[in-house]
Amino acid sequence: MKLDRPAVVRFHMRGHLGDLRTIERYLIAGKLEDAQATAFMLTKPANDPGLEPWAPQADRLVKAAQALVDAKTIDDGCRRVARVAEACAECHLKTQTTPIFAEATPPPADDGSPITRMARHQWAVDRLWEAMIAGTDAPWVAGLDVLAASPLPFTTLTDAPAFAARLQQLASDALSRHRNQTESLDDRTAMYGDMLVTCAGCHKSLQEGARSIAGR
Repeated sequence: MKLDRPAVVRFHMRGHLGDLRTIERYLIAGKLEDAQATAFMLTKPANDPGLEPWAPQADRLVKAAQALVDAKTIDDGCRRVARVAEACAECHLKTQTTPIFAEATPPPADDGSPITRMARHQWAVDRLWEAMIAGTDAPWVAGLDVLAASPLPFTTLTDAPAFAARLQQLASDALSRHRNQTESLDDRTAMYGDMLVTCAGCHKSLQEGARSIAGR
């Protein structure tokens, strides 16, 4: 790939990666409008003649980002941000360029406490995100392994246990598909979207439970 302004393009791409990560966290926190405002930045592709051979991939990314801007609900946004990540992966695979992420530390040891379990889940979701963006397998499997093996502690007055059980099942199903070699990129995207929806639902349930306790 020969770019006229490689430094500018790299800066632009890194900005998009940061925006996409921020959007995902907004959605899980239930902040749809903040996610949509940030998603608008993804509709502005890098401008460089050297990227012309990959114009179809860039166009798909822009369309996926615009669909995310137009999302009506948190669940819709979660599934659409997964499609944006898929568009990123397709472009990286097509151009044979892989984003370089900082080397991940090992996941926190599981001592059974709520804080540790949540830290393990965050570590796992970060690995899934890296795998989706880059179109790679190792972080995908590492993240799924942790999610499938780390149930969240029981939480009273919320639906969090049901969401946590669903997340575990989704992770186990995704692992089976991957290991049986029956997983396509589209399958991975759909599963990732479902996991984000589940995470967002769990966080919403915990927030509502906390408000209910505070209002007693």
